[in-house]
Amino acid sequence: MVSNTVSKERVEEVIRLVGLDPNDKRLVRTYSTGMRQRLGIAQALMEDPSLLMLDEPTTGLDFAGQDWFHELIWQLQKEGKTILITSHSKEEIASFCDKAYEMAGGQLAPIS
Repeated sequence: MVSNTVSKERVEEVIRLVGLDPNDKRLVRTYSTGMRQRLGIAQALMEDPSLLMLDEPTTGLDFAGQDWFHELIWQLQKEGKTILITSHSKEEIASFCDKAYEMAGGQLAPIS
């Protein structure tokens, strides 16, 4: 259930979870692409949804950031969350997805 209210403590917890500093006073527009991507993931996690929809979540993340993200996904899966991800990386999809589909010619087809 989405409450549309999040405590300051939850905001700080999620910001730390994604590897950012909740006390960082820099403007978001000064963040690197990877930092912005982490911030977007934090926004998606903020209200602890049971369904997450992420579009190209590892774009802009360095190798360490991609590894962190994969660990996060595995943890969220263990918590019973449903996660929908779009990605151009077959390896990424194969590494942590239970089901994979491909959009081709306007049709959605399972990837075997």
